[in-house]
Amino acid sequence: MSERSPASQSEPRNGLEWFGRELEEALRHRGATQQELADATGYKAPYVTKVKQGKALASLHFAEGCDRFFNTSGYFARMRTRISQHGHPE
Repeated sequence: MSERSPASQSEPRNGLEWFGRELEEALRHRGATQQELADATGYKAPYVTKVKQGKALASLHFAEGCDRFFNTSGYFARMRTRISQHGHPE
């Protein structure tokens, strides 16, 4: 795995930030852009940015789109549901 910056090594403050970091890592791993994800999920790039920055809870539809884009068998949808119900996914 690649090294992360010191800011990204700190523990996420909340579930939204956790989801955003996982999304950022998945984009990096795939070598994809936010615009490619936006196009694939039917959302606009500013929405993807807000989710990635932990400023908005991803919609279930967006999380399911992420699972299709990254081929993650429901990971993002499950994480989104857990965050919406319980906050940070311990």
